[in-house]
Amino acid sequence: MEAAPRVRSGLLRILLRAGRLSALLIQNRTHLYRFLLLKMAIFQHWVLGLAQEARGSGSDQARQLPEVIITCALSLALRAGLTLLWVPMWLLLWGPRLAYRVGLCCTRTVRLALGHLCVCEPLGLSPATFRDLFLSCLHSLMLVALLLLLLTWKLMQKAHHFSLGWLPSQNSVLLEAPALLRRLYLWVEHRTTLTSWNLAYLVTWTTCLASHLLQAAFEHTTQLAQAQEVKSQETSGPPPQFLIPESSTTESGPLPPQPETPGE
Repeated sequence: MEAAPRVRSGLLRILLRAGRLSALLIQNRTHLYRFLLLKMAIFQHWVLGLAQEARGSGSDQARQLPEVIITCALSLALRAGLTLLWVPMWLLLWGPRLAYRVGLCCTRTVRLALGHLCVCEPLGLSPATFRDLFLSCLHSLMLVALLLLLLTWKLMQKAHHFSLGWLPSQNSVLLEAPALLRRLYLWVEHRTTLTSWNLAYLVTWTTCLASHLLQAAFEHTTQLAQAQEVKSQETSGPPPQFLIPESSTTESGPLPPQPETPGE
C-alpha cells in the first residue's frame, strides 16, 4: 500500500521532467534542428568513410574522418557558446529599454499624483508620501538592474570557462562533451531557479514597502482629521458668558445715592 503513492509520485516527477524538457526543446527547436543536421553530416561522413574503406581507398578518408568529427564538434561548441552569449546580449539590449519604460511610467504616475495634490491633500496624502513611493520604485528598479548585471556577468564568466575547457585536447573534447553539457544544463537550471526566487523576493519586498507606506499615509490622514476636528471646536467660538439679567436690577430698586462731601 505504501509503495503505490511512491510509484505515483515518481511517475509525476518523471512526467514533470518530461514536460519541462519538451518545453525547452520547443523553445530551442532551431538549435535542435541545427544539432540534428550536424549529426546527420557526421553520420554521412562516417558512412562514406566506411564505404571507401570497403573499396580499399580508405587510408586518406580514415585520416580525414577524425578531422571532420573534430571540426563538427568545434562548430557545435561554437554555436553553443553563441547561444549562451545571446541571452546576456538580449538582456543588455532590452534590459535598459525595459527599465527606461518602467521609469517613464513611474514618472508619469508621479506627475499625475503631484498634479492632483490639491485634491489629495485634504485626504492626508502629503508630498512626502509620494516622494517615499517614488524612491521605493527607484530602489526596486536599481535592484532589478543590479540583478540583471550580475546574471549577465555570471553567464559571461561561465561561457568563458566552458570555452577554455574545450581547448586542451581533441580527445578530451570528444569524451567530456556530454559531461560538460550536463553540467551546463544543471548550472542554467540552478541559475534560473535562483533568479526566479530573487525576483519573487524583490516583488514581495516592494509589495510590503508599498503596504507600509499606505498604512503610514492612512495613519497620517486620521491624525490630520483629528487635528482638524480639534481646531474646528476651538475656533467655533468662546463659551457663553453668564450675563446679569435686567429683571434682578429692576426688582432690587434704584441704587442708593452716594454720600456727599462736606465741600458740596
